[in-house]
Amino acid sequence: MIGALPFNHRLAIVIFLTFTVGYFGGSLLLDWMGPTPTLLRFIWFLFWPFAVITAVAIAVSAAFWRPQGTGWAGIGERLAPLVSLTAAIAIAYGLSVELARAERKSFARAHSTELGGTPPQAVIYSEGIPDGGIAIVRLPGQNPETLPQTTMVRLTGERIKDCHPLDEDDWFCTFD
Repeated sequence: MIGALPFNHRLAIVIFLTFTVGYFGGSLLLDWMGPTPTLLRFIWFLFWPFAVITAVAIAVSAAFWRPQGTGWAGIGERLAPLVSLTAAIAIAYGLSVELARAERKSFARAHSTELGGTPPQAVIYSEGIPDGGIAIVRLPGQNPETLPQTTMVRLTGERIKDCHPLDEDDWFCTFD
């Protein structure tokens, strides 16, 4: 069945599967492995931009190859790899954002005792080396960026730079 499809349609399927199933399958494999070496994570994060650039080059060049179809079918065949790549990247990005958001909310629920008490309260989500990082800040109805700097330092040890709401109570904030 797939062998009967024109080359560009088969290419579109491969591109779509690579940038959706391949991306999330690889991410799950890295997570399943547990703490992975920094070099492996570095290679993973270098591979995907290279893969996107390569796929764009292939999809654009496929748009200039002579399609088997004529008229609208030929145009659709030419654009299939580009449309597939665009859809796959949009899906992968959207799902990545939602999965990261769910992970942050799960982290906040897991640390509800540290976030309890009179707001504002904070728990460090990740910390940079030598400084900076990310914190979950519980402050219902108010952006933690508006807090006095002394309160920011009490919460995170540094100045809060940028915050995005996780839900009605919690904020995901970066700090210096």
